Amino acid sequence: MKKIRAIGFILLVVGVVLHLFVENDSIDFVTGLFMGAGFALLILGQLKRNL
Repeated sequence: MKKIRAIGFILLVVGVVLHLFVENDSIDFVTGLFMGAGFALLILGQLKRNL
């Protein structure tokens, strides 16, 4: 597994765990960021830009 995909997986897991165990409205924004970034890194971690 590539390093960037591993980071994405960790962000996704942290976002899900925070969403399940923390009951606070301000945490919902942070968990959304973590899950969105983790999902994006899992999907797009393999792609490289050629400029």
